[in-house]
Amino acid sequence: MAHVCPRCGESHQVRDLPGYWRSLAPGAADYEPLRQPAAAEVQYLWALGVAALGVVLLVTGAVVPGLLALAGGVGWGVVMSRQVAVADAAREAWERAMWCGHCSLRFDPKTA
Repeated sequence: MAHVCPRCGESHQVRDLPGYWRSLAPGAADYEPLRQPAAAEVQYLWALGVAALGVVLLVTGAVVPGLLALAGGVGWGVVMSRQVAVADAAREAWERAMWCGHCSLRFDPKTA
C-alpha cells in the first residue's frame, strides 16, 4: 500500500523513514535531523543504592533519614522508568514514521 503525504498529497516520494535515514551518507544534510532518538540513559543501580541505604538507616534506628533515603531512591527509580518509557515511545514512533522527499515532511502513517 502506497502512503500519501498529508501535506502535499504526493505518494511517489514517500518512503519509510528508517530506511531513508539508513540510505543517507553521514555528511548529508538530512542525516542529523532525521536521526533516531537516543535511548534513555538511566542507571538504576544508583537509585537502588540510595534505597538500600535508606533500608540500612531504618534498620539502624535512623528512621527519618532512612525514610527520606528510601523514598528518594524509589522516587528516583520511578522517574528513570518514566524517562525510559518516553524514550522508547519516541523510538517506536521513529520506527513507524514515513518521510516525504517532495516536501520534507516526517509523518506517522497511523495518524495521517
